[in-house]
Amino acid sequence: MPYLETEADFRQVAPTHLANAFRLLERPLSDLCPCTRCEVHIAGAMYLAGYAVECIVKAYVTRSLGKTYWDEVVRELNRRGVDVKGGRGHDLPALLNASGLHLSMPHTIAADYAACSTWSPEWRYRQGTATHTTGVQFVQAAERVYRWVLAQP
Repeated sequence: MPYLETEADFRQVAPTHLANAFRLLERPLSDLCPCTRCEVHIAGAMYLAGYAVECIVKAYVTRSLGKTYWDEVVRELNRRGVDVKGGRGHDLPALLNASGLHLSMPHTIAADYAACSTWSPEWRYRQGTATHTTGVQFVQAAERVYRWVLAQP
């Protein structure tokens, strides 16, 4: 079983990841990081923001399918011909399609989701690949997606 198993698990960690993403975009407080806005912090912020989107969409899918555990969702979606096993469970476009959210998503949120869809779990290993502006834009887009998904019935 994965560490995050239930809708409640996903709903609990998503806002924490998003809040931490915003904190990482702030100026580092430690003298261990001599730069003004450390590139590692920006990359970390973007990683956490993308992970928050993944978690809130997984929470939505779990609830919308009436399941308790994510592995039940994976089996149900697989039965329907939708593969979200393993690494595909981190694929934001695949999760969006599985959720059905794209059917009612406003254009502005769809654009934000498209920006977030460039995310992958491998971002946790990248360093120095984004500017502060790009990081802020990505995290803000993730926040808008998060809030929109959270508000869906």
